[in-house]
Amino acid sequence: GNFKINGFVKGKLSDKKNPAFEIQISSKNALFKYADLPKAVKNINIDSKIVNKTGFLKDTYITLNKLSFKIDEDVFSANGSAKNIVLNPKINITANGIIDLTNIGKVYPAPLEKELLGVLNADFSTNFDMNSIENGTYQNIKNSGKITVSDFKYEGTDVANPVFINKTSVYFNSNTITLNEFEAKTGTSDLSVNGKLDNFYGFIFKDEILKGNFNLNSNTLIVADFIAADQSTNNNEKTTSSLKIPAFLDVKFTANAKKVVYDNIHLSNVRGDLFIHDETIDLKNLRSDVFGGNIGFNGSVSTKENTPKFNMDLNLKRLNIDDS
Repeated sequence: GNFKINGFVKGKLSDKKNPAFEIQISSKNALFKYADLPKAVKNINIDSKIVNKTGFLKDTYITLNKLSFKIDEDVFSANGSAKNIVLNPKINITANGIIDLTNIGKVYPAPLEKELLGVLNADFSTNFDMNSIENGTYQNIKNSGKITVSDFKYEGTDVANPVFINKTSVYFNSNTITLNEFEAKTGTSDLSVNGKLDNFYGFIFKDEILKGNFNLNSNTLIVADFIAADQSTNNNEKTTSSLKIPAFLDVKFTANAKKVVYDNIHLSNVRGDLFIHDETIDLKNLRSDVFGGNIGFNGSVSTKENTPKFNMDLNLKRLNIDDS
């Protein structure tokens, strides 16, 4: 393809000041391909420049007028800028396009333990400064647009079965981040979630707790689908790890499940509120049809220690003794 660098560096280099410079970098219809990988990144177009007119590093800014590329028939493009990059970088980025995640390992030798599956579709812009992220003043972050992922598959040691996300979409605006839809399956269980995310930026950038308020619906929820995978012992015997409640969540779920199966207990029409925090689930006004009658739950389950603990108040109505 075509690659060009034009520019100048002019001035004296000292302890207090650097030469002024302006460097333009451009590329037109470029391509790269690893010889032992099946696909290439094509139609790479870059139009960018790095400028410092004063000689002080704090006044350096980067402008990316265009970055675009194509993998198969999927096109992705972005533009943006970065200013004040030394003291408090101010970032402004707009991105639009589609990336088939399956192709990542086919164009670049990424060290992935599992093959990525799914399609990422992005159409969003973001404008923020790093001090706002560091100080937690996330209201200064300006976002708009949406990101959707479809036909995504996740496998890992922290989940019992592969998780298939049929579709999920996140909408951004200046005030809130909305999980508009999340439809997933794991084992024989299905989940549908929507709601609002709080502290999303703290979770992404500073490894803080993810907060939110969600509605959770399910036709079938098999608890065993979420138990950690069996592990073999030295005697080739299998042991099952206990369910671990994630420590990074502080969320409320208003739940409604038509069928929940725990061991040999079959619950139907399960509804109520679940508060997940500090590796604990608090159940509030949770109700279910079971044993020919109805049970109400109020209490908590904690997996903070090696042995899970629970404390539960039950309200039993019209139970069938034989079924029980």
